[in-house]
Amino acid sequence: MPLLSEISYFLDEYLQVGQYPKEKHGIWRPTIAPVRKMGLVLEPWPQIYDWTAQHELDALYVHRPWKLNLEQLPENTGVLSYHLPFDEKLTLGYNPLLAAQLQMTDIEPIGQKENRPIGMTGIISTVRVEWFISQLETLFGPPEQIYKGVTGEINKVAVMGAMTESLVWEVARKNVQLYLTGQFRKPAVSAVAQTGLHIIAAGHLQSERYGLHVLANLLTSKWPDIQVVPASHHK
Repeated sequence: MPLLSEISYFLDEYLQVGQYPKEKHGIWRPTIAPVRKMGLVLEPWPQIYDWTAQHELDALYVHRPWKLNLEQLPENTGVLSYHLPFDEKLTLGYNPLLAAQLQMTDIEPIGQKENRPIGMTGIISTVRVEWFISQLETLFGPPEQIYKGVTGEINKVAVMGAMTESLVWEVARKNVQLYLTGQFRKPAVSAVAQTGLHIIAAGHLQSERYGLHVLANLLTSKWPDIQVVPASHHK
């Protein structure tokens, strides 16, 4: 079984945490015990301490750990956290694992924030937009919002970690027909109408839940014997 320090090192490498010099990440509470069971949590809730003890968790991953009272956790439970790297690398953004799930090819980064790509574009087999949305639902659940564009079929999509007027225009210039993001941003409405893009807003929480699923797969692929326990309380 891996040590918490080994898991942290693995995620540091995968999430390229060197790109986030202002971000606190990695081990928030150390433990020297091997990690057999690890809980995956978006943010603390009042019963998290009892939940951790009930499931006999050796460690927690907490996406937003700021309200977590470390002293209330069982004595030997370690804590890991990655916030912005998780959002950008495991949810909607430049995410090669998601690109593979969507069968995207010719992946190119697009947009830039502090020298990091905001998203990616890629080619897909030509399909009806309704079919592609149904595939997204298998990954994220029902979209929070759908803005129908002008084309009935699509063969190029953008997966974006943000939505601004300038990003919509930048994506449109790449001959993309569908823009997948977390939340629909009203300031971009005019650009959306003018470009005729389909906009799919998967939802912020749905995107984070998807990210936890990806994280679970990463951990169990690296260490097949580790047991991950996602928190099921998130609404």
